Amino acid sequence: MAKIISSPIFIPRLMNQDGVATEIGKLPASLMTANIVAHYKNLASKAHISSELFIIDPMTNNLVYDAFTEKKAFQKVPYAPKKPFEMAKLFGDEKYRIASLVEPSIKFQIEKGADFVIAPYFFSEDASGDKFRLNHTLIPDSIKFMGHEKIENPLFAMINIGNSGLGNPKMLNHIIDRYNDCGANLKGYFVMVDNLNDIKSDEDSLKGLAWLVFQLSASKDVFILSIGAFGEVLGAIGASGFSGGLGWLETFSEKNLKQRLKFSPRKKKVAQTYIPELFDYVNDEIVKLINYKCSCASCGGKMPVDYASKKLHFLHRRLDAMKKMAGLSRNEMMGLMRGRLEEALDLAEGLYGKFAIPLQTSHLKRWMGVLESAKQWKHGTDQDKASTDLAQVIHEARSK
Repeated sequence: MAKIISSPIFIPRLMNQDGVATEIGKLPASLMTANIVAHYKNLASKAHISSELFIIDPMTNNLVYDAFTEKKAFQKVPYAPKKPFEMAKLFGDEKYRIASLVEPSIKFQIEKGADFVIAPYFFSEDASGDKFRLNHTLIPDSIKFMGHEKIENPLFAMINIGNSGLGNPKMLNHIIDRYNDCGANLKGYFVMVDNLNDIKSDEDSLKGLAWLVFQLSASKDVFILSIGAFGEVLGAIGASGFSGGLGWLETFSEKNLKQRLKFSPRKKKVAQTYIPELFDYVNDEIVKLINYKCSCASCGGKMPVDYASKKLHFLHRRLDAMKKMAGLSRNEMMGLMRGRLEEALDLAEGLYGKFAIPLQTSHLKRWMGVLESAKQWKHGTDQDKASTDLAQVIHEARSK
């Protein structure tokens, strides 16, 4: 099956604070969650117009927890029930499942201009629970409904899982096999992992995620959601793209499905600047000390200084990084990424030598380890062979 995306892309996730992103010209893609689309209609319209691809996450994973009923934006989502869905009723009543969840969530995405359709989904910690099984009921439900309504938009499945299974080869390959069994009507996957911080996560977890992406990407598009610059590494390995907020919302947490958000992203990031040469955020005092300058379309040879300019700096640099991969083979992309990671390590070492600034570099070494392992990977349908390969990769990482 031909992929929709020929070269990996960055997909900014736009919130109500991120309207500036719609003013820079045509984006390759943008993503908004259904609650934000429903609540901020002008932003959704601008994002739709300014993007080659407009994607709406239906956010159905929220709808089995009480917290969504207290979140103002969800009150305008037409398929959000007055109280959480009951799993037993969704499982046992097909007509109810279609009428209350499948049909309205798909129609909402189409009516709001989404180019892809994401089947309704729920968070599942592992591959053995009721929610995992329900997700695999909702996919054929969605295929059937779209066929009946003659909706031709590409259908994607959301794989929203816990991080505990990323170091478990047997579980990972079970997930891969189950989603590969969904058939040709499914055009690809979005992947969103609970509490996976790409700067802090161990190498086992990162390799497990990369393996999942690589195997699923054999013939279909795979996009990683809520992730930071490791998404660039995954793009080189096989992902069609990745998505995160503009300097925030780069980690998904199931906790946020259960409670109202209590942090201020503006306060959290306002004193930091993203330095793509280091693949990390750096405090502004250090940015000034090293006299950092950026030549992107927003900065024009200066340092981004306020909230809006930092967002534009972040967006331009991430888009530029993905453009450099366009037209390259997988081996060439992986070589390019390795070179950039090596340059980042050299830069961090040089800054420490000149300014005695201890910058984070351990994540760069872990990412290089993932790239090195991925060189040897092969697409295949033999689960035993695949499990052996991944088990060996994880064993080698643990024995270092």
